Amino acid sequence: MPNTVLVVGGKKEGLNQIKSVLRKNFPVRIADPARKINSKEQVDLILYPCDFQCSLTDCSAGFNFIHLYLDIPFAIFRFLPIDTRILLEPAFSLSFFESPRFSPGQEKVIARLRSSESYSKNLILKLHPGHIVSKVLAVQTEITENPEELFNLEKSAKTAGISPCWLSHKFREISGITLKTFILKNNLCFGLWSVTSSDKFIKTIAMDLSYKPASFSERFKKAFGVPPSAVRGYSKIPKASRRDNPQKNRTQQK
Repeated sequence: MPNTVLVVGGKKEGLNQIKSVLRKNFPVRIADPARKINSKEQVDLILYPCDFQCSLTDCSAGFNFIHLYLDIPFAIFRFLPIDTRILLEPAFSLSFFESPRFSPGQEKVIARLRSSESYSKNLILKLHPGHIVSKVLAVQTEITENPEELFNLEKSAKTAGISPCWLSHKFREISGITLKTFILKNNLCFGLWSVTSSDKFIKTIAMDLSYKPASFSERFKKAFGVPPSAVRGYSKIPKASRRDNPQKNRTQQK
């Protein structure tokens, strides 16, 4: 049975890029987040394309779909925001929000993704290590591929090996968004996943991301249009099927 990648939602250009990366080695199936899939045993990896255009409708639908199949590893296929006039080709990174054990077939699919010329770490190797685009790309990759770590300007500047002021200026020039916004979008994406896929208290999710609960809710509402409590209230995932045990979480936090 050939290894199969299931792509959930995403825009046409993103789907075309994923297909171009994998089509020589693996079949790619496109899934509608609103419909369940059949024969999931044939799927080795689920990919959710992300272009940093946060949308509650699209993202929560994708996350709700993914949660139904948590026995299948999934990754966020992130198109990194670097102007292709500067980099000449689109770059992507892979964000794993869960850490399952991968089967040999799943490892093969992930290795194929990471061997792509468009994979950010391979593009970094092509560039001179002192090139500012290489440094910005390294920062973007470090942030997106470590969703549970906490990042700020100082930590990111240390990763790049340049001053915080210089990184802040160049990051915006090359990425089109500020480093602060880039970090926030990554945090809110992981926060949305935590809200929709677990029964953790929202204040706990906020503190895990190094935000005060009120500040997290304010930023979440600004990005998605509603506070996190509203997303959880209208989630399509039955509470009984959520990843975390609500009683266990309450006991831990007393």
